[in-house]
Amino acid sequence: MREAVRHHAALRHHHDVDAAQSAHHLIDPATGRPSETDLVFSTVLTARTWEAEVMAKAVLLRGSDRAFDLLVPGRHVALTVDRDGVVSTSEGFEAFVTSGPL
Repeated sequence: MREAVRHHAALRHHHDVDAAQSAHHLIDPATGRPSETDLVFSTVLTARTWEAEVMAKAVLLRGSDRAFDLLVPGRHVALTVDRDGVVSTSEGFEAFVTSGPL
């Protein structure tokens, strides 16, 4: 059963890196610099709020190519939106959609 949902977006909380570049607030621990991702939004549903928060950030930061690879089937489901507005969902997310296809 899923009891928690968390969203994370790279649309807000930007800061200027320099005159030509803006970056979001999440830092890549490998570089110490703002993370780069092609995703702008993620949502994760799972049983625990803290886990949903962590997984929503992880999904966003992994980018569209690897967004769902950390999810455990039956434990996490997720939705992402990339810079072009393309919506993707992990296996099982459809069970939480109440009207029409994504």
